[in-house]
Amino acid sequence: MRSTTWMWLSASLIGTAVAGAALNSTAAPGPGRTRPSERIRLENPGVDGWRAEFPGAKNRWRTRPARGFDRLALPDRFFVPIFDTVKKPRKVVGRVRRGVALSARAVPSAGKCYDLGKKGTWYEVEGGGVICSTSGFDIVKTASRLSPPQANPRVDDIIPFEYARVTQKGAIRASRKPTLRQWNALASIGGPKDDPSGLMVERMIGDFFLSVDTDVQISGRDFTRNVHNEYSESKALTPKPAPPLRGERLGGDRRLPLAFVHIEDGTEILCANSSDPCGVAEKHYRFQPSGYITLRGVKYARGPRDTLIPVDALRIIQKRKRPPGVNPSDKWVHIDLAKQTFVAYEGNTPVYASLVSSGKEGHDTPTGLYRMQRKYLTKTMRAVDPKEGLYHIEDIPYVMYYYGAYALHGAFWHNTFGNVRSHGCTNLPPADARWLYHWSDSPVPGPWHARENIQRGTAFYFSN
Repeated sequence: MRSTTWMWLSASLIGTAVAGAALNSTAAPGPGRTRPSERIRLENPGVDGWRAEFPGAKNRWRTRPARGFDRLALPDRFFVPIFDTVKKPRKVVGRVRRGVALSARAVPSAGKCYDLGKKGTWYEVEGGGVICSTSGFDIVKTASRLSPPQANPRVDDIIPFEYARVTQKGAIRASRKPTLRQWNALASIGGPKDDPSGLMVERMIGDFFLSVDTDVQISGRDFTRNVHNEYSESKALTPKPAPPLRGERLGGDRRLPLAFVHIEDGTEILCANSSDPCGVAEKHYRFQPSGYITLRGVKYARGPRDTLIPVDALRIIQKRKRPPGVNPSDKWVHIDLAKQTFVAYEGNTPVYASLVSSGKEGHDTPTGLYRMQRKYLTKTMRAVDPKEGLYHIEDIPYVMYYYGAYALHGAFWHNTFGNVRSHGCTNLPPADARWLYHWSDSPVPGPWHARENIQRGTAFYFSN
């Protein structure tokens, strides 16, 4: 579960190189003619050439306050609140988490604050907003190394953490590093209620995904520490790398309409003057159709160099008019639930396109025009599906809420984009979710982990 290094290469994704025989030699066999010696493969460009268009803001650990501040505010847990004002009524405008040292200074004549049953002091912090010192902060003049250590997000990678799926039913998660003797004692009990030490968090029965910090050894056995400083046996986990899909940055000769292959590998294609298959298009290959043709009752889109790809295997993205309620200068996103696609627009200009996975039957994604209300670098989601049972996914990347519990977010646990899948949220490939998170309005200040109560955020328009 070591860190992944991404190649940052610049390359056009549309019309990715075609492997195999020359396309001008694909005519059907006849007298004196033969089939090509190699089959053609239209390749998904994957994420090897991915590069970060928007640099991420690193969660910097300070040992001393920045100029103009005289204290450091150290969150002692995850999702500690930042408020807009010391006066009532006040709103939570952001969140920070353990592993960040915020420069802070007392707010003169603000009076005392009360939280978690304790009296505290108001502080202004870098990035804007104010905090109550008893809302989950340690206030210090200088800071030393954090103990236990805290894994911070890799803000310039496709996914901010490594992830793993729990593949051993009933695997144990412990709240702190155990001795081997303690671990063996946990293995013999049913659950947390039977554990007088308070070491067991739970037995993971359901669909669990953990955000991974590092691997450690305890008396010769392999364990994995997650980002939340909890421990599980490594043999119970299977790594989940980022899915090999990224969308298309539009502009210049990269434009709509744009077609993505959305079904599994092996979509047979035809070539110029051929009546028989001459190759395959990989899942998530994309191209700009130059026309359409029907052969033997099957409709095909004409791809690069006269390849023919069945329309039934494609999600074809067309330009959409700006909906009422969106101004000509607004950023907005169209999510087509029928086609399972999204396009980001700046006014009337499409600038990015890709595939999504929205709510499956019984968990339908709502239609209509909404605006982003909250955005999180990562957020853990946990719920019970009446049919499928408990699911628990740690540190889902690039979460953008627009209506209640409905959000657009990255999904590292599957690669079925272009087809419905979720419990109502809209799943995006992580590379695309990262792009949308940074491109959208209301950026999250550098050391913060989330921004909330966003006023007139980027518009999300959902249609069938």
